[in-house]
Amino acid sequence: MRNMLRICLPALAGAASLSLLPQLPPTAGAWVAAAIGLGLTTTRRTQPLAAWLLGLLLMWSAANQQLADQLPSAQDGNTFKFIAEVIEFPREEWPQVRLLVAPVEAPGLPERLRLTYFEPDRVPQVGELWALTARLRSPRGNRNPGGFDYAGWLHRQGVGASGYVLTAELLTLGSLSFVQRLRAHAVQRLSRLLPEDDASATLLAISVGARHQVSRAAWNRYAATGTSHLMAISGLHIGLAAAGAGLLAWLSMAFCQPRGNSRDTATAIALLAAVVYAAISGFAVPAQRACLMLGLLAAGVLRRQVLSPQEVLAAAALLLFMVEPLVILSPGYWLSFMAVAVLLWLARERQAAVAPGAFAHARRWLMSLLQLQAMLLLGLFPLTTLLFERLAWLAPAANLLVLPVFSIVTVPLALLGLLLDGPLAVAGDLMLRLAYHSLQLINHLLTWLAGWPGAGYRLATPTGFASIMLWLPMLWVLLPRGAPGRGLAWVALVFVVVSRPPPPPPGCFDLYTLDVGQGLANVVRTPTRTLLFDTGPAFRGGSNSAEHVVLPFLRSQGIRQLDMLVISHADQDHASGMASVLAALPVATSMTGEPPGVTASSDRQCAAGQHWRWDGIDFAILHPERGGVGTDGNNASCVLLIAAGKHRVLLTGDIERPVETRLSYGGRLRPVAVALVPHHGSRTSSSSSFVAALQAEVAVVSAGYRNRWGFPKDDVVTRWQQAGAKVLTTAASGAIQHRLCREQGLVLELEYRKSAARYWHDRG
Repeated sequence: MRNMLRICLPALAGAASLSLLPQLPPTAGAWVAAAIGLGLTTTRRTQPLAAWLLGLLLMWSAANQQLADQLPSAQDGNTFKFIAEVIEFPREEWPQVRLLVAPVEAPGLPERLRLTYFEPDRVPQVGELWALTARLRSPRGNRNPGGFDYAGWLHRQGVGASGYVLTAELLTLGSLSFVQRLRAHAVQRLSRLLPEDDASATLLAISVGARHQVSRAAWNRYAATGTSHLMAISGLHIGLAAAGAGLLAWLSMAFCQPRGNSRDTATAIALLAAVVYAAISGFAVPAQRACLMLGLLAAGVLRRQVLSPQEVLAAAALLLFMVEPLVILSPGYWLSFMAVAVLLWLARERQAAVAPGAFAHARRWLMSLLQLQAMLLLGLFPLTTLLFERLAWLAPAANLLVLPVFSIVTVPLALLGLLLDGPLAVAGDLMLRLAYHSLQLINHLLTWLAGWPGAGYRLATPTGFASIMLWLPMLWVLLPRGAPGRGLAWVALVFVVVSRPPPPPPGCFDLYTLDVGQGLANVVRTPTRTLLFDTGPAFRGGSNSAEHVVLPFLRSQGIRQLDMLVISHADQDHASGMASVLAALPVATSMTGEPPGVTASSDRQCAAGQHWRWDGIDFAILHPERGGVGTDGNNASCVLLIAAGKHRVLLTGDIERPVETRLSYGGRLRPVAVALVPHHGSRTSSSSSFVAALQAEVAVVSAGYRNRWGFPKDDVVTRWQQAGAKVLTTAASGAIQHRLCREQGLVLELEYRKSAARYWHDRG
C-alpha cells in the first residue's frame, strides 16, 4: 500500500493518454510497450514509467476488445432478427421508449444494444425476452464543437450498436436474478405508492439506482445548482448505508452480547450493507469506488492496521481501473475520486491548522461547511469545466441547504422504508412517503435556486491561455492559508469565466456548417457580430437539433446573443429549432423566406435587394423576389451572399432549378469561395448553369449520414467536382469551418470529425 500513489497516478495517466489518440496503436507497438514496461518494473526508480506503460497497455486491450464488439460498418443500416433480454429499466419518452438489451444466442451481434421502440403496445420490462426485428447502426453521432459525443458515450457504456425496433413479440417474462428482482420490486412498489413526478423519480434513483424516470428538466435543475451528485447513488449514499448498518449492529451487540467483539462484527456488517446496497443500485462508478474504499478500510480494521486514506483512495482507483479499464472514460470516475481527494486534502490541512474547539460554535460550524463546499467548487473546477463547460456557482449554498436534509432525513428514510416490507410494509410505506415529501421540499428549493440569473453558468470552451489558467483555481485548495500566490486562484477563475474563443480577425469572417443530420444550420461570425442561418431538424419525441447542436455550439464559442436569425423557409429540417433559439438567446433581428405564420414569428421577410454591412463584411439577400419565381416551399428559401471584399460565400437553403436559373441568368451570381449545395445535394437542384456560374472552390453539403434519400446524389457531386469544387459533406466531416478574409481569401478549412477525432470515432 505504501507505493500505491507512485503506481496509481502514472498508470491512470497512461490509460488517459490513450483516450486522446485519434486511433489505437498497432498490435506490434503495444507488445513492445508491454515488454519495455515489464523490464522497467525491476528497479524502483523506473517503476512509475513502467506503471504508465502498463496502464496504457491495459486500456489498449480493453479498447480493442470493445471496438471488436461493435457492429461492422459494412452491416450498418441492415435489418436483423434476434432474441434479446431487456437488461435495464426502459426510459419512456413518449412516443418512444429507450431500451438496453442483450442479444441471446445471436452470433455476430454486439453484446449490448441500445434500441428505440416507437409507440409500443406494451413497454418491455427488465428481464423479459423479446423476439425483435430491428434496424441497427454502428456507434456514431453528430460531431460538433461543444456537442455531445454520442459515439464516445456508447463506447464507454459498452454498447456495440444502436437502432430502432421494427417489430417486437414478447416471448417470456424471463428469469430475473435476485438483485434484479429486488430492484424491480422496489420500482413497482414506489410506482404504486407515489405519484409520477420529479420527487418520486429521484427517490427511485437514490434508492435502487433506477434513473429512467428522471426528467431532462430535473437533471438540468440539479446540474445548474451543483447537486447532481445527490441524485444518483454515490459514495455519500453508500457511506450512509454502511454507517447506519454498522451503528445498528454495534448497538445490538452491545445489548445482546456485551463481551463479544462488537467492533469487528459491526465493521463486517457495515461492509456487507454497503456491497448489497451498491449491487441493488446497479454498481455505478461512485458506488464501486465507495465499496472498494470501505473494503480496504475494513480489512485494515480487521487486521489491526492503520491505513493511510490517501493510499486507500489510490488503491481503490487502481483496482477499479484494472477490473473495468474503460471506466477511465467516464466523467463520474474522475469526479468521484477527485472529490474524495479534495476532501482528504482539506481534512489534513484542517487537522494541522485548526485548534481544538474550533467548531464549538454553530457559526464556525456553518462557516466550515460553506468553506468546504467552496473548496470542492474550486478543486473540481478544471474537471467540471472540461467535462461539462458549466460553472455551478450556487453549488456551495445549494449543498449547504440541501445536504443536511438529504443525509439525515431523505436517504435514511428511503432505505429503511424499502427494508420494511411484507408484514411491516405499512411502516415502510410511511417512511417512503416522508422521504418523498422531503424530496419535494428539496426540489422546490432547487427550482427556486435554479431560477436565479446566471445559475449553472455555461462556460465557453477554454482555448489558448485560458486552457492553462483553467487549472490555477486548484491553488486555493492545494496551498495553505497565507501562502503567496493563493489569491491567484480567484483571478484565474474570473479569467476563465469571462474568456471566449477568439473571433475572426478584422476583415475576416467565419462560416460554420454544423452537423445536424438531415437538415441545415449555419453560423456566420464577424469580429463583433453573429448570424444564424437555419436551426436544423426536429426529432421524434419533441427535441430538436437547436437544443442538442446549435445552442451548445454557440455556448462553447461564448456567443450569448444573436444579431440576426435567418430561417430560409418553413421546412422542418430548417426551421424546427427556431422557437428553442428564440427562447434561449436574445435575438436582435429575425427574418424568414416565407410569410410570417408559415414559420414562427419573425421581424420581416427576406427580399431580394436587402443588404447590410457588419465589421466591413457585406451581406446581401439575392432571393426571394416579390412576385417572382418561388414564393413558397423550397423555392421561397432565402439566398444569402456574404462577401469579404471579392471573396464570397453563398448560402442557398433549398432552392431548386427554377430559382437557380433565374439567379444564373439574372447576372447576380459571381464566383464564390464556398457554396452551400442547395437542397442537400438533391437532383432537383445544382443545375449545370448554376454550378458553372458559381465556380466554387468548395461546395458544402449538409446531409445526414446514410439518409434515406441518398443525398447528396452521385451525379450532383460529380457536377460540382467537374466545375472545380472540392465537395465536403457534414455526414463525413462533421461540423465544417471556413474562414474568409478580405486580403487572403479562404485561409482556413477545418473538419471537426477529423480535427477532434478519437480512436472510437468512425472516420466514414
